[in-house]
Amino acid sequence: MRTFLHVEQRGTLATITLNRPKVRNALNSEMSAALTRTFHQLAGKARVVVLRGEGPAFCAGADIEEMQRLTEADFDTQRAQAVALQQMFQTISSFPGVTIARVHGAAIGGGAGLAAVCDIAIAAEEAFFAFSEVRIGLIPATIAPWVVQKVGLGTARALFVTGERITATEALRIGLVQQVVMPNSLDEAVVRKVEAILQCGPEAIAAVKRLLAHLQGFSSAETADLTIAYLVERRMSKEAKEGFQAFLEKRRPSFHETLS
Repeated sequence: MRTFLHVEQRGTLATITLNRPKVRNALNSEMSAALTRTFHQLAGKARVVVLRGEGPAFCAGADIEEMQRLTEADFDTQRAQAVALQQMFQTISSFPGVTIARVHGAAIGGGAGLAAVCDIAIAAEEAFFAFSEVRIGLIPATIAPWVVQKVGLGTARALFVTGERITATEALRIGLVQQVVMPNSLDEAVVRKVEAILQCGPEAIAAVKRLLAHLQGFSSAETADLTIAYLVERRMSKEAKEGFQAFLEKRRPSFHETLS
């Protein structure tokens, strides 16, 4: 089986590298499952986890070819995949240590969701973000709770209904990321943040994360079920099937209109 992640641990610092550079680290089912397993395995062993991407991008979102195949799958298969994806984000969110997204290049769809679900996101100045699901007939259902937590409902609404790209500077302004640095300073900025975190009590960090999750209510089963249901409904729609097909054929989908 191919290795979709590289995991390195030095003391209580672990680094997880998304390792599908040829497809800009697009998330497929195997990578999602590997992330869930890895975060479970690191719980109690690592105080800080840095999540990064190999190659030119952090993460370009969902694997389009896999998603296109899933549009033809039955409901039970669709729901099982959606549940696994939701569990991946929930596992990262509830990790008892501190999670840092080291973002460069593209962070699109689920990739932007990974930046949102991490406690801290540090981005290179050239990075860009988009919740572009609506452009292929989907919605950012699974990641929505964590994006709303970071940027607020009003800003999330504007991002979700347009699918527009935003710069790292704009992502900093709205709270999606917490620091923007020059590309050659990205690793140094991550190290400084890790050093600051290691001065804090690990039990206190775990406790404050549980408190915040409770206050937001994003860990509730009701919220999880809602995001899963929306994702499955959209992925099985005719609009999404057309959107995926158009993307793979490098053409405009039939629902694309212009003002002229």
